[in-house]
Amino acid sequence: MANGIFTNAELVDTIISDMNNLLRTACEGQYVQACAVVTQIAQKLINLREGIKSDIASKDKTIEELKQALRNAGNPVEDITPEEFIAEQCGKAGAANGTD
Repeated sequence: MANGIFTNAELVDTIISDMNNLLRTACEGQYVQACAVVTQIAQKLINLREGIKSDIASKDKTIEELKQALRNAGNPVEDITPEEFIAEQCGKAGAANGTD
């Protein structure tokens, strides 16, 4: 969730709307207002960047908590990258099909 009342997706939608307003105000000769719109867009982009960082940190924390809960329940937890997982699964599928 982005900082404030918007989700990251909603914040992107407002930036798109602001871009439309920027062109409209510039074409109408409202140059000071156009500069204000650019400032709003920049602030929203900063908020979006921070919201994304926060979301990733929250996701990582949740993953670690879930892995610890699995360990506490006596289940093995193996850390692998998505690429390693895909390679492992493709190897299993190939072996099952007799192509490995």
